[in-house]
Amino acid sequence: MQAVLLGLYENGVAHTLVAVPPLSVLLNSGILMPAAKCTGRPWLLDSERTLVEARFSDVDAGTRRALGRVFGQGAMHRIDAP
Repeated sequence: MQAVLLGLYENGVAHTLVAVPPLSVLLNSGILMPAAKCTGRPWLLDSERTLVEARFSDVDAGTRRALGRVFGQGAMHRIDAP
């Protein structure tokens, strides 16, 4: 969610922030955050897709794999240290 908020701010995208999306979104998707709604578009439940809607470029497959490896390595060691 922080990446989405920073991206919206950086690109000057006007937005309204609410703590909880409508109940219908929660019932259909479960608790997935961030949930974003662009005017006239369906709800987005993925940070990357939301940032693309906010005029950022899409991430290529190689970069996505590299980020996945970095996240996976970091997630495995979260219990090792505070």
